[in-house]
Amino acid sequence: MKSRFQYELSGLTAQLAQMCVMAGQAMNDATLALLQTDAGVADGVILRHEDISAMGSSAEETAFLLLTSQARMAADLRSVVSALHITTDAERMGELAVRVAEIARRRRSGHAVPDEVVGPIADMSALAVAQARTAQEALLSGDRRTPAHALHDHAVVKELHRRLLTGLIDKGRAGTADVDVALAGCLYEHFSDHAVHIARHVVSGHPAHYERPALSG
Repeated sequence: MKSRFQYELSGLTAQLAQMCVMAGQAMNDATLALLQTDAGVADGVILRHEDISAMGSSAEETAFLLLTSQARMAADLRSVVSALHITTDAERMGELAVRVAEIARRRRSGHAVPDEVVGPIADMSALAVAQARTAQEALLSGDRRTPAHALHDHAVVKELHRRLLTGLIDKGRAGTADVDVALAGCLYEHFSDHAVHIARHVVSGHPAHYERPALSG
């Protein structure tokens, strides 16, 4: 039978998983705004970030209360400390999505992304969003193995970013749109970094996985 501490830790883990989902959706929407130069969608990403921030603050408060509630086994403390690290990573993922949205807002006319790099930008975003889902799944399942596809996707994002920068340098491009593209590439790679950090924290700290309540009837 679960103790109160374990129930609260499971609830915290579910909250962190939801933050990963929200960050992934924010990045997906931010990319849509970037590729379609849609300031309205970008504004929505920025406004909704308050929800991620509020959830992060709540998660941190819960984690600190769990740390100070009473003496715990080392494994319990490791799980809570891991949850604090994950909170920071998930919040940062949301912030990175906002920065992509801000690039889209700056380009209220014309194309924010040159046609020849739309594909790589879309691919990097899709992989980053997939990694956010992987982080969510790792938290909910409690799987202590870092998913191999998370590491693979991270390597692909880094390679796509490298090729993107190499292409811009080789063409000697330094226009405003090109600077924005280079910045967006960095933001996707950093988002990917944080998603992998979360998966690794699940391995090292193994926060209690969320158990969905059984359906009645």
